[in-house]
Amino acid sequence: DDMDIPVVFQIRAMKDGFPSPRVLPFSEVVLDPTDVNVSADGSVATTFTFKAPVYLEGGNTEYAIALASNSTKYTVAVSRVGENDLLTQTFISNQPYLGSLFKSQNASTWEPSQWEDLKFVLYRADFLESGSVEFYSPELSKANNQVATLQPDSLVVTSRQLRVGLGTTVGDSTYALGNTFSQLGTNATGDLISTAGIATGTLSIVNAGLGYTPASGQFQFNGVDLVTVTGNGRGGKADVTVQNGVAIAATLGTGGSGYQVGDVVTVNTIGLSSVGQNMRLSVAGIGVTQELILDNVQGNFVVGSANTVQFVNSSGITTDLNFSLGGDVQVSSVNVVNDGLHIKVNHKNHGMYFDDNRVSISGVLPDIRPTKLSTAYNADSTSAISVDAATQFSTFENVGVGTTNKGYLLIGSEIIEYDNVSGNNIGGNIVRGSNPINYPVGTPVYKY
Repeated sequence: DDMDIPVVFQIRAMKDGFPSPRVLPFSEVVLDPTDVNVSADGSVATTFTFKAPVYLEGGNTEYAIALASNSTKYTVAVSRVGENDLLTQTFISNQPYLGSLFKSQNASTWEPSQWEDLKFVLYRADFLESGSVEFYSPELSKANNQVATLQPDSLVVTSRQLRVGLGTTVGDSTYALGNTFSQLGTNATGDLISTAGIATGTLSIVNAGLGYTPASGQFQFNGVDLVTVTGNGRGGKADVTVQNGVAIAATLGTGGSGYQVGDVVTVNTIGLSSVGQNMRLSVAGIGVTQELILDNVQGNFVVGSANTVQFVNSSGITTDLNFSLGGDVQVSSVNVVNDGLHIKVNHKNHGMYFDDNRVSISGVLPDIRPTKLSTAYNADSTSAISVDAATQFSTFENVGVGTTNKGYLLIGSEIIEYDNVSGNNIGGNIVRGSNPINYPVGTPVYKY
């Protein structure tokens, strides 16, 4: 044995006849050298005790006992066909078990040794026909390592995204993806990421399906209702041709509304019966635009008159949407895709069944480069905060900071509210956070 380096015991799942990297939960046991028993003939055992029961699936699932160490001084007792047992001197004529022995230099690449097998004693529990068992969830604390640290990039943030319906179908082609759209009267803005409207042309066949009529021969069914599988399109009808039980062609007759290129549709009823299944058709073209899909939305788009939709084109010129056809396009509907107010946190599961179960998020910094304090700021101060550069703090969520739109900044772990920026001074009505302290010159100041 080794006097300094421990040895590790694991139960691993088998894959393709070899031990896999997957270690079963609760099966890993680490022994210090002082807990390892030594004998010259394998007569003294070293015991590995699990901290909790290890679940093994039944059926044909195979598992492996794995021993590993960063030391080369550890040895184990094995039987070898053709040699004598060290204790009884009995000749070993065949493998004592139905298993196999594998050897590895790195606990990853394994070489089978078919003439050898590991010496071990496996203990199992014999359960009574009736009884009781108590389980408990451990107290979550850092002291017992039950509070898991989030992995890098565990926070998934989505910006606000809307589908803005237009009161006028738009044939204007002067806008492009990425242009910023706005609405007069509300100052709401959003970046164009796609458009939706009337589907046109031939539908692409993603899956021809099976079992449709006629089972033999060819027939075209006109005006078949399309059912949306992906996307938000509605009201489309198509002329679908079936040959020998499968779809071979589909052309839009009624384009409906709200479709995007790539939307997948199907049919529930075709002809006089509802036989057949799994037909999948894809929208390949869009005619006039009826909806704008906007991302990074700031402010609130509203339905009603006197709120004309405009956009900033690729040359930086602001113009009315559909200007060449008279402009004055109004918003007819607003549907929220993402509200931009929620953060998805990927973290270790612990049930989270009770009101006092919480995920604590700390140490998260904004993705905007900070400025620095040019003057020290004391824990009891509510005066203006002097920084090296305050330009980025004059707006919050793309709207100017003021009494009706507060701004927020982060110093240390304190979040401070403000409503005025003048030069390099951030002030107005300052509201301190819950943990104010003294901050020296040079302390980073983040836009929150």
